[in-house]
Order: sequence, then structure tokens, then C-alpha cells
Amino acid sequence: MIERLDHLERAGGIALTLRRAWARSATHLLLEYLDERGAIVPGQWMADPEETKRRVEATRDRAPEAGVEWIESTGVLLQPGGADRKLRGIPTLLREPGTVLLSHRPERRAVVQRAGGRFTKVLRPGRAEAMVDGLERLTTALAGGQCRVPTLTDVDVAAGHVTCAALPGRSMDDVLDESGRAPAAARAAGVALRHLHDADLPAPDHAAAAERALLAEQIDRLDAFAPAAAAACRAALPPVEARLADAPGRRVLIHRDFYDKQVFFDERTGPGLLDFDTLARGEAALDVGNMLAHLELRVMQGRCRSSLAVVASDAFLDTYHPDAAVVDRVPAYLDASRLRLACLYAYRPRWRELTGRLLERLGTPATTMNGGRT
Repeated sequence: MIERLDHLERAGGIALTLRRAWARSATHLLLEYLDERGAIVPGQWMADPEETKRRVEATRDRAPEAGVEWIESTGVLLQPGGADRKLRGIPTLLREPGTVLLSHRPERRAVVQRAGGRFTKVLRPGRAEAMVDGLERLTTALAGGQCRVPTLTDVDVAAGHVTCAALPGRSMDDVLDESGRAPAAARAAGVALRHLHDADLPAPDHAAAAERALLAEQIDRLDAFAPAAAAACRAALPPVEARLADAPGRRVLIHRDFYDKQVFFDERTGPGLLDFDTLARGEAALDVGNMLAHLELRVMQGRCRSSLAVVASDAFLDTYHPDAAVVDRVPAYLDASRLRLACLYAYRPRWRELTGRLLERLGTPATTMNGGRT
């Protein structure tokens, strides 16, 4: 079903190409299109046309000049220019000189890059206080260590706007193809993750059972939009669930979305981390496995040479220093991340073939594994 949403045409003949999508349920997709200039055009698809009409009207009322469109032939609601019935003030931000919309998941959140090295996250009203409180507590918990987090520069609680200064340096993702920088960035990632896992900070529990439930839910949602991919993922699920259920380790503060794009590396200031919306108390192996799975993914995408991914993975593990208990649990979470990515990339037209390749890796060691330790 999702293939019919891969290409759309806006009024005036403007061609749109689907970059990625997220299933909110079996009847609701969030969409991110790119126009011919590479600009983001967010959208939504809902199975219920009456609900779609209501959202079209409400979104137009909120941003009458943004050019909200309903493509009736596909049922897609397009929300250009920051139009959103629940997120406030994005069009105003985008009118500032030098501002770029980096991401916009309709009615959920958006990120805007602004002049002066600032980034504003736009949340639904009522969500900003919790984010600010969490970031401030994390900053305190990591104080004096070798892991930087974004510095708050401005908060508008009523609008749901949280603005932070950019972290210094470049993301690990940016340097994965540079033999002179990738190992150093990976070492920085290991240092940052070690300090995060050692931090004493209360957070919600995320046990292996929760991870199993999330995987099953992702596959169920995928079935409505890509049934063949969902069937392949469902067939692969039982052994992954079994490995997750086996002898869980102790819980620490985990990121839950730790991968190369979340890590920044600067030779002067040290490593930095982004995005702490999913912080929890869980197994350290979840974050380690997720990073290793993403290094495999970058090789599949042609963004990192296999030999360099080996070096980067080993450098990451060398500075993270996993103990034997974590090493024993990494294969379970490595496979969980592979399966989750297989589901996720089924929604991305450019990379759909990676779903099968990721599933083929299940049950095998990571391509890099520091002398075979995991």
C-alpha cells in the first residue's frame, strides 16, 4: 500500500518524493516528502477520509497562508511551511532569516535550525516543561564528566519551544567515511556512552519485555502498509524474542536511541550527545547493540567502508569497556535493533531493499566485534 504514496504532485505541478514515513497506527501514517529543491514537505495519511477532512480544515485554520493541501487521489494531507494544528509557531520561526526546517512529524514535534548556531525543538503544548526538566537534571548528572549535552538558551513553555545551542564539532555520522576521523569519533562515542550509563538519574524502566512488545507492535503496524515486509519480519521475530528473554542484565541509565547521528565529536571539547526523549533504566547492551547495528547499516548504505566500520566498532568498544555481562547480552539487542531497523526502512522507498538484508544478518555476529568478543 505504501508504494502508492512514494510520489505525489502538488498544485502547480510540483513533484514530491517520499523520503520516509512513520506508522502511528494501522490507519495513520506520518509522512516526510522532499520537493524538487530538497525542501521538506510533511504530511499525513489516514484511512478515514472524514477524519482527514477535519484535520485539513483545522490545519488550514491554524496556518491559512502555508499552502495546506489535500491530495484526494491518495488521501494525503500535505502540511508545508510548518502548518500544524497542534504544534505552534513553526511558520513564524521559518520566516526568520537563515532558518531551516530539519524535521517535522505532524502534530508530534519539529526541529528548526536557526541563525547563530541554535536549534529549536517544537513540541505540543504542555510537553516543554518535562523536556527542560529532564535536560537540566541530565546536565547536572553528567557535570564534570566527559560527555556534553546541548545547552539551553531559551524556553517558551506556552508555545512548546525549547531552544538549545548547537553542540561543537561534527556528528559521528558525518565522518564515518573519513579514515582519519571515524575511529576518533567512535572512541568519543564509547566515552560518552560510558558516562551516560554511569550517571545516577531516575528514569522509567525499559526491560527486555518492553523491547519485545515494541518489536511486535512495529510489525503489526507494518502489516497494514507493507504486508510482505511485515510477514518476513514476523517470521524472524520468535528467535529474537527468545534471545531477549534470556538472563537479562542489570539496569543502568540508557539512551534507547543511541547511534551515530546522536554523537558529536570535537577534539577540543570532547564528545556530545543529542536527544534524550527516550531515556530509561534498562540494559546497557541495548545502546551498545543499537550502535553496532547502525554501523552495519551504514556499510549497507554505502556510507562507510566495511573495513572502516570494523575499526570504528572496535574503537567504540575499546573506550566503552563493556563488562562480561554486557558482552553476553549484546547479541540479543543487536538482533533486536536489526529487526527494528528492518521494519523502519520498509517505509523508506530509497532503502526498502535493506529490510531483507538486515533480516539476513539476524543471528550472526556484528561485522566488527572487537576480536569476536560479542
